[in-house]
Amino acid sequence: MAHPKNQHYVPKLLLKNFSSKDSFIWTYDKLAKTNNWNFIKERPINRVASENYFYDQIQKDENFSFEYELGKIEREISPLIEKLVLNQKINSITELEKEKISYFIAIQLIRTKWQLNRVKDHVTEFEEIINQFTGMQQESIDHKTLWFSLFEAATKFSTTIQNKVWLLGKSDRLFFISDNPVVLQNTINQSTVRSTIGFDSYGIEIYMPLSDSLILCMFCEKLLQNKHEIPNLLNFDYENVLNINALQFYQSERFLFSSSNNFEMIKESIDI
Repeated sequence: MAHPKNQHYVPKLLLKNFSSKDSFIWTYDKLAKTNNWNFIKERPINRVASENYFYDQIQKDENFSFEYELGKIEREISPLIEKLVLNQKINSITELEKEKISYFIAIQLIRTKWQLNRVKDHVTEFEEIINQFTGMQQESIDHKTLWFSLFEAATKFSTTIQNKVWLLGKSDRLFFISDNPVVLQNTINQSTVRSTIGFDSYGIEIYMPLSDSLILCMFCEKLLQNKHEIPNLLNFDYENVLNINALQFYQSERFLFSSSNNFEMIKESIDI
């Protein structure tokens, strides 16, 4: 089999649950909107949230590519996601399956173009500080190599994710998904001087849409440790869905995806 050229940073196993028809999905392009281009289009799922040779450490060399390891993870996780979407019950998965999904989520947090560009921004900022301090031009750091090294931390992240309180949320309003689908927020523990959206921060909330009507929610275990009755399925009202879709928009690199071409809902909270 030829080495894959088109490599997805959001796997098709998630995107297909937001399909508009067959293998197509509606896309909202923030860059196109800014440039007054046609920014809402229906596109083939195979051609969105992907880039040529994105996971190749040496381009076009299958021996130095993360694409195959990611594909292996996706094949293992796909039936587990399908099980959650079909049964709509967290207890339909075993602890071992929950562990595997946690690892998938940790990998998904790292593997996106959004995360790659955050690493690039931090490297650029660091190099500027060093150059100003030393007065000398330092050798540039390869930000993509540094980004690849983050994959080694996925196991540590996944353990923290697995320990959260997991719930499913459902709504008859449409959830969107973006090119950076795992989103974070902290509504009860906020600070102007430090970040409170670390995986282990008190009050952290982690969300990953599973379909246009179902979302996986992972809440701070410290916050809910004394709560004895936790519902199996949360009913997300309009405001809840509005908030989640806003998070998808703000924490995306460029694209928002939906099963419908109606993106009017988020205008209430986002100036687009």
